[in-house]
Amino acid sequence: MIRIAVVDDELPVCDALNEIIEEAAAKLSIRSEIDCFRSGDEFIRQLDNGNEYHLIFLDIEMQNGNGLDVGYYIREVQNNYSEQIVFVTGKSGYESRLFEYQPFYFITKPFNMEELLLRIEAVLRRSGALDSEEVSIFNIGDYNFDCNKQTLQYLEQEPEKPEKNRKDFKSNQEKKEKLDLFEYDWLEDEDE
Repeated sequence: MIRIAVVDDELPVCDALNEIIEEAAAKLSIRSEIDCFRSGDEFIRQLDNGNEYHLIFLDIEMQNGNGLDVGYYIREVQNNYSEQIVFVTGKSGYESRLFEYQPFYFITKPFNMEELLLRIEAVLRRSGALDSEEVSIFNIGDYNFDCNKQTLQYLEQEPEKPEKNRKDFKSNQEKKEKLDLFEYDWLEDEDE
């Protein structure tokens, strides 16, 4: 399950984000729990009480505690770099300041609902916090690729070859042995 926080002082924005996140999570078959907070101060109190979130949609400009202060608190005070922050704002000019808080993404208001749904789906896919019951590890030659974790692992041992490859190897080995015998016979004939 992925835990998501929406922090915005505007109730319609909280409701809209909540609805769109639920729709995206359902579409991706992701179990999610979404908590909405109406101020940065309220959200910080929840963090101080031990609540943790995989993904945080954080408005920058709020009445009580702005999103930049909350981002600072998460990264610098709590020293937490595992929670993914998506900053949300209706104003431009913050982009360069946001890098300090290592955001996962940046969304602007007013929302284009189709674009927002696509963005949230991308965030959910890439967040790395998905508890997928499905195994999504693919073997590619000497490597394993984990789609959920987005990691590539070199295999120390050679993966077991399918039965067909073993048969091909045996028949190639037999051909080589016959060729070796032929060369050996030919060399013996030449000596005589």
